[in-house]
Amino acid sequence: MIADGTYDKIFNTYQHSKIEKLHLKDRKIFRIDNQLHGPETPFADKKLRFDPDWNSSGCDGTGKYANI
Repeated sequence: MIADGTYDKIFNTYQHSKIEKLHLKDRKIFRIDNQLHGPETPFADKKLRFDPDWNSSGCDGTGKYANI
């Protein structure tokens, strides 16, 4: 689902309007290390993380974003 963009399409269908109302792209993000996460937590895979800037750029329906 992630590789073919299906997950992004479904996520945006149901969450886009909520995210826009929250103005998440304009908020400050504080990154705090969490020592309780083990090495199996896939932090390096950005496809598994929400990024307000990606969402605000708009999805073209295929899960690919115009400004990435």
